Amino acid sequence: MITVAQVAAQMGRDKEGLEFTDEETGAVTQLIASVEARAEAFCDRKFTAGTLTELLTSYETPFLALTGYPAAVITSVKDKHYSDDYTIDSNNYTVQDSQVLLKFNRKWGPGYNRYEVIYTYGWTAETVPEDFKLAVIMEVISAFHIMRAEPRPTENISGFDRSVKLSERFEDYLMQYRAVV
Repeated sequence: MITVAQVAAQMGRDKEGLEFTDEETGAVTQLIASVEARAEAFCDRKFTAGTLTELLTSYETPFLALTGYPAAVITSVKDKHYSDDYTIDSNNYTVQDSQVLLKFNRKWGPGYNRYEVIYTYGWTAETVPEDFKLAVIMEVISAFHIMRAEPRPTENISGFDRSVKLSERFEDYLMQYRAVV
């Protein structure tokens, strides 16, 4: 979702003579992947656009919470309780805030991994919200600058130490994107 060029621009490193070295470009590329993956893990969601097939458990609630965010289009919802091929008519549900909601004030029947949902989800470089993009870029920049004021465990990526844990500031920001279960 985030590019090296976006990080460089935010740092003022996109000007002639200030560009990243090849080693720095490799480190920033890895940091971007790491921060995006850690954000997904923290939020218990997938943000990068794709198609996902999930088996979901229901506890007799009116919604099924999807991992992919934001959910764009539901291809199918199957109820495995009856058979592997029992598809629920799309007129009986809707998608709202990455949850599959049953219409007509009904609840999903209970069952472990009972529902198979196939759907597309996520953001592309063009659709990622600006505030999320900026938060990821700032977290990458913080990791790149090796913030030593707040001692945290580190690992070495291409010769650059970086924080293994998300900063509290970034975690606080991500709370609005966490999965609701």
